[in-house]
Amino acid sequence: MDTPSPKSRLVALVLVIFLGMFGAHRFYAGKTGSAIAQLILTLTFFGMIVSGIWVFIDFLLILFGGFADGKGAKMSDWNGTALSAPTASGVGVADELAKYADLKQKGMLTDEEYEAKKKQLLNA
Repeated sequence: MDTPSPKSRLVALVLVIFLGMFGAHRFYAGKTGSAIAQLILTLTFFGMIVSGIWVFIDFLLILFGGFADGKGAKMSDWNGTALSAPTASGVGVADELAKYADLKQKGMLTDEEYEAKKKQLLNA
């Protein structure tokens, strides 16, 4: 899949380090089924060993950018891509919104024009 996941790789890494045995990083990534399996495995002694190996492998995958979310998109961005993904012009969404807000404040855009641009950027 070419599109990176909007989920933060940093958040996943912190979750796998501190709550990995309970599948927290998998719940965060949208992999609910395997997260529940990991949680159940952790409740048994033998399962805890298996789950520990699983968590270590997930840790390495997250650390090196090979971990995917529940939709198959790689979690490659340390901060997530929700607002930092570049738009068609190559500028991040947050930067574009700030630019339009500044134009609105200076009176160069009406409220309606600003809201239309904002809606267009956030739905893209």
